[in-house]
Amino acid sequence: MTPINELKMGDYFGEMSLLTNLRRTATIYSLASTTCGYIEGEDFEILMNHNADLKATLMKKIYSYKDNYMRFLITMVKNVPQLRRMQTRSLRSLVHILRN
Repeated sequence: MTPINELKMGDYFGEMSLLTNLRRTATIYSLASTTCGYIEGEDFEILMNHNADLKATLMKKIYSYKDNYMRFLITMVKNVPQLRRMQTRSLRSLVHILRN
């Protein structure tokens, strides 16, 4: 298996499914002792609803996230003639809303 990303000490990762509403895809391996934490989906929603700056920052990350399934969904939405001229950023937002 080829690693997609290698993290260094102090780096962090997160499961994008909480932001994109896509299926969970992260598989994590550690070569040394690692401390991990998690946040439940409901708690994450509360956090996003009460912190506009954090939500805006994370939403910007969505637009640069490379995911094959997201690309597939965007392609499907682009097949609707009335939506073909939408910018990719807007299509990503639309796909996210439709998945909720």
